Amino acid sequence: MGCQCLPGVIQCPGRTGEERGMEVAAAMFSSIGQYPVRLDDKFRFALPSAIRHNFETGAVLIARQGYVALHTAGQWEEFVLNLRAKLVDGTLSRMHFNAILAGAAPISLDAQGRTVLPPALRAHLNCDRDLVLTGLHDFFGINVPSNQPDGDPSVKEAALAILEESAM
Repeated sequence: MGCQCLPGVIQCPGRTGEERGMEVAAAMFSSIGQYPVRLDDKFRFALPSAIRHNFETGAVLIARQGYVALHTAGQWEEFVLNLRAKLVDGTLSRMHFNAILAGAAPISLDAQGRTVLPPALRAHLNCDRDLVLTGLHDFFGINVPSNQPDGDPSVKEAALAILEESAM
């Protein structure tokens, strides 16, 4: 019986270490970069074609501190499994577990690769029309341009210095 995992799932029973490694590499490289997007009159935004394929089987939006996270269906499943483990071992209360899941919004893409940013998440961002999708290693963050991680010149300079110190 073959593995029936969703795309983007990193830990998949039945896969070899090499296959899981390739899955991790694909997840890391698909969640990098910055993409400006704009909400239309129906509060939809189009995912850039470069990353759209990652979300064809669905996605989940959830408010995080200062931004909205965009997870693939597989990443979301992995996230919920990790949360459930914390619930079981007592490091996360049922109240917090439920609050986290209640704030999530499953989304799908239309034929043009667009999805709606729900009202509660628009309010969380305090946004008008312009947004930026930023790769955050294993998921994308959605934010207003003024709140981007590299918006502060001192942060950008420090990041460039770190990059130079660890040059490939």
